[in-house]
Amino acid sequence: MVLFDALEMRFRNVKLRGRNKDCVVCGDNPTITDVSAFDYDDFCQTGCTVASKITLQPENTMTIAEFHKLRTETKDKKLCVVDVRPKV
Repeated sequence: MVLFDALEMRFRNVKLRGRNKDCVVCGDNPTITDVSAFDYDDFCQTGCTVASKITLQPENTMTIAEFHKLRTETKDKKLCVVDVRPKV
């Protein structure tokens, strides 16, 4: 796989691993066949981090559509977005 960063004009090659015959999804004997019933957070263990347990009040959150509307309405003003997510 080749990743291209147009801003920095850099290419990065990433070697993908071959198929794992013991994979629970695509292996020889898959145990996960219905992804709608799959608990992704549990699989990735995202529920155990402090950051994932933080819930914000509704007045402190915004949907993508609301952000887009705000950004469109404030074209002449400076808008600052601060990403406070942990590095993981």
